[in-house]
Amino acid sequence: MRISEEMLNLHKHASWQQEFGLDEHQLHALFMYPTRDLIEVFKAHGAFISMFTNRQTSDFYVGEEVNLPSSFNMLQATMVETQDYSLISDANNNPDLKGLINFSAHLTIGYCLVININDAENRICGYCAFYGEQFPENISALPNIVSLYTQSIVDKLLLEKHKRLTREQQELQALIVDTNIHPIFAKDIDSKIVFTNDAFASMYPKNMQDKIIGYTTVEEYDVQQRELFLADDREAFEKGSKSVVEKIDFPNGNTHVLETTKRHFKTRAGKDYILGVSYDLTKQHELIETLRKKNQDMDEIANMLASDVRAPANAMVKLISWLQDDIAQASAINNNIEDINDNIEQLKSNANRVSKLLTTMHEYCFAGRDRLANSSISLTTMVSDILSRLNTQAKIETRVDEATLSLPRSPFYAVMSTIIINANEHSQTENLLLVIDVKKEKYHYKITVSNSGACIEEADAERIFTLFEAGLVKSDDAVKGAGLAIARKIVEAYSGKIYVDKNYKNGASFVIEWPQAG
Repeated sequence: MRISEEMLNLHKHASWQQEFGLDEHQLHALFMYPTRDLIEVFKAHGAFISMFTNRQTSDFYVGEEVNLPSSFNMLQATMVETQDYSLISDANNNPDLKGLINFSAHLTIGYCLVININDAENRICGYCAFYGEQFPENISALPNIVSLYTQSIVDKLLLEKHKRLTREQQELQALIVDTNIHPIFAKDIDSKIVFTNDAFASMYPKNMQDKIIGYTTVEEYDVQQRELFLADDREAFEKGSKSVVEKIDFPNGNTHVLETTKRHFKTRAGKDYILGVSYDLTKQHELIETLRKKNQDMDEIANMLASDVRAPANAMVKLISWLQDDIAQASAINNNIEDINDNIEQLKSNANRVSKLLTTMHEYCFAGRDRLANSSISLTTMVSDILSRLNTQAKIETRVDEATLSLPRSPFYAVMSTIIINANEHSQTENLLLVIDVKKEKYHYKITVSNSGACIEEADAERIFTLFEAGLVKSDDAVKGAGLAIARKIVEAYSGKIYVDKNYKNGASFVIEWPQAG
C-alpha cells in the first residue's frame, strides 16, 4: 500500500501534534516519569523542557518552577550541535556561561545541566534543563545517564508516532474494506468467521450482524448449501485457494449470485485462515435472465404470430374475396344474400380473435413492468370484489382467510382475478368451492388458492403457465393460456413464485409466494 507523506502527516510542514499524534497534555505526561527520576538522581529542584524548537515550541516544567526560560534558551544556544549535554555550575566556575544563570527569588540555583534531545532526522528537536543548588559529586556515569534519558524520550516519541501511523493506516484500511461493495470475510480452520466487512454483514438480518464473528453461520442455510460452504473451505485450506460461482439464499431473505475466491494464509503467529472475497454478480445474472425471458417471449410471440394470428388473418382475406364474388353474383341474378351473411359473421369472428390475440400480447409484454408500492389489502374484500365481477351461473362457496396483506394492490388483484376466473371456467359442476389460505412466512406471504374444479395433471403443471398453451376453455374464440402466463410474469417481476401444488387431488391448487418487502 502506497500513501503520500501529506496524507500521513509526515511532510516537513506538519506540526508535532499531527506527526506524533499528541496534544500538550500527552506530551507533558510522556516526559514526566523519566524526568522525575533524573531530578532525584541529580538532586535537582526541577527541570525546564523545551521541545520542537524548530516548529511550534512547547515549553513546560517538571518539579519546582523558576522563571528562567530565556536563560535556559541562551545556555542551550551555546552548545554545539554534536554536544549531548553541558553542565554549568559553581564548581566549574566558567565565567562565559555562569553569568547566564540568574538567581530565583525563592530558590538557590547553583548548577544547570542542559541535555539536547534530538533524533537523526531532526524531526525531534529540543532540550531539557535540570537545575539545582549543588550538582552531586562522583556521578561518573553521567554520559550514560544522559544517553539513556535522551534515547528513552526519543523512543517514546517515535513509538507514539508509530502508533499514530498504525492507527490511521488501520482506520484507512478499514474504511477501504467497509466501503468496498464486495463482501469480504475471513474464516479460521473450523470455518468460524473471524473478520467481515460491512458488505458481508449486510447479507444477514440486523439482529444477527453482531453475532457473526466467532460463528460459522452455516446453520442459517439449507443443508445442501451448508455442505457446499464447508467443502469449499476445506478445499481452500488443502489446495491453497478455491473459486466458485454459486446462487445463495441469504438469511436476510435476499438471493445473490456470488463469485467467491477463498485463499489460504498464515498469520505471523502461525495460525491458518482463509480470506474470502466475493463479487456480487446478481445484477448481471438478473439482466441475463431478463434478456433470456424477453428472447423467450419474442420466440413465443413470433410462433403465435406465425400460427394463431396468421390463420385467422388469412381466413379474413379469403372471406373478403368470397364476399366480393358473392355480392357480384347476387347482383347479377338478384339472388338472396344468406351466404354473404354467413361469411360476414365468420369475418367478424376472425377479426375479434385477431384483436384479442393482439391485446393479450400487449398485456403480456408489459406485465410486471411497473413496480408499485405496497398498500394494505383486505383479502376477503378483494375476493368478494372479484367474484362480483364474474359472469357465471355457478354457485361459488368461499372460505377465505381474514388476512390483511401489505402488497402492491393492482398487480396482486390481477393475479388473484386470473386464478379465480380460471377456476370458474374450468369448473365441471355448478357448485364450486373456493378456499384461500394465507401463511406469513419468514420473508414472504404464502397464499394458497384451491378449488374443487378440474384437477390439473402433473404433466400440465408447468405447461399451463406458457403463453397460449392452456387447456380447453368454454368459449371457442377465447384466447387460450394467456391469463396464467401473465400472472406468473407479474409475480416473478416482484421476485415471487407461482406454481401448482402437485399433491392436491381434490381439484386444482395454486400457490403464490410473494415477498413481504418491496
